[in-house]
Amino acid sequence: MEQNIIISIGTYKAISLAALLVAGAWYASRRFTGVEIRVGAMEERMRTMEGRIDRAFSGSSPLALLEKGEALLRASGLKRYIDDHRERLIAEWRRKGAAADPYYIQESVFVFFDELDFERSVLRGMRAAAFDHGVNIDVVRRVGGIYFRDLCLAASGFDPKDLAS
Repeated sequence: MEQNIIISIGTYKAISLAALLVAGAWYASRRFTGVEIRVGAMEERMRTMEGRIDRAFSGSSPLALLEKGEALLRASGLKRYIDDHRERLIAEWRRKGAAADPYYIQESVFVFFDELDFERSVLRGMRAAAFDHGVNIDVVRRVGGIYFRDLCLAASGFDPKDLAS
């Protein structure tokens, strides 16, 4: 024997239930966004720590390439790539939100460089250099980002050597 169950709720209850579901989804979304931001900040700290541990760049401010970082920059082909595409890269960085103060210039350059899509041949060189020097590919990107940051600082009227006080 089959029985049909019918649930009847009023219009106000249906609207209240829908509002409750929307508010719950909004709250959960805010919580997940907060977690994503914290995870992103932790990834950034880990990337910087890896480079310092690998002795590719200094831990002082502003970050500066050490001997191993200079070697990575050359071996990966990033120095040649950045020098060959300097004007285009700086123009693209400025379009994506360049900043006027050295701290924000560094931050915006690092975000720009972390998201930059490299040609296949450049990526091969970056991976080979990372493997040969025993570092993570993110460290190679950061080394390139530090070099590019200095170019962007100079293009924005700052001398990177004057900032190291």
